[in-house]
Amino acid sequence: MLTTQNNNHTFKKSAQYRKWLKLYRPQFDAINNFHIFIDKCVKADNRVNMILNRGERLIKLADKSRFSSLKIFFLLVCVESIMRISDGKEYKIGISQKSIVNFCESNFCEGDKKFFENSFKNLLCKNCDNENLSFEEIIKYFYKIRCKLVHNGKYWGFCWGGDRVDSVNSCYYENEEGIKKDYLVVKSGVGYQQIKVAFVRAIINAVNNLFSSKR
Repeated sequence: MLTTQNNNHTFKKSAQYRKWLKLYRPQFDAINNFHIFIDKCVKADNRVNMILNRGERLIKLADKSRFSSLKIFFLLVCVESIMRISDGKEYKIGISQKSIVNFCESNFCEGDKKFFENSFKNLLCKNCDNENLSFEEIIKYFYKIRCKLVHNGKYWGFCWGGDRVDSVNSCYYENEEGIKKDYLVVKSGVGYQQIKVAFVRAIINAVNNLFSSKR
C-alpha cells in the first residue's frame, strides 16, 4: 500500500497508475482534478486501492468478453466485489440483487440514472402511464441476465443496442418463491460503452463516498 506523499511521484510512473489513467481519467473534466483524486487514493487505506484495481480488472474482462451477457456479468461482479470491499461485509446467499440495487442507487450519478430510465422501455406496457423502466427495474433486469448465465449457463439471448439500431430482449421476473411472474420485453438503443461509462463513474463515486464516510 502507498501511504506517503513522497510516493506519489513514483506511483505516477507505475503500470498501475497508467491503468487507472486509461479507465478513470476520462470521467474528470481536467487532468488536475484527476490527479487530486489519485493523490487522495494513494494516501488512503488499502480498500481504496483494492476498489480501483478490482474495478479496472473486471471492467477490462467485460471489455474483452465477446458475448453481451458476459459483459453484464462482469459489470455486476465488479459491483458485488466493490460492495464487499467498501463495507467489509460478507453478504448472505439470496440478497445479492437487493445489495446490488442499493449500491447502484447510492453511487450512480443522477444523470446516468435518468439516461438509463429514458433508454429502456417495456414493450408489453399496455395502458401504462410510463412505459420506461425505472432505474431499479433496469438494474434488476441486468441481474436477471447475470443469473441466466450463472445458474443456467445461458450466455446468449441478450444483445446491446446502438446509435442506429435498437435491441429487443426478453426475460421473466420471478417472485420470492421462484415462480415466474412477469414476462418483460425490453427495447433499448443504448450500447455497452454508454453502460460501462456509467459503471466507471459509480466506482469513482463509491471511492468518494468512502472518503466522505471517514470525515
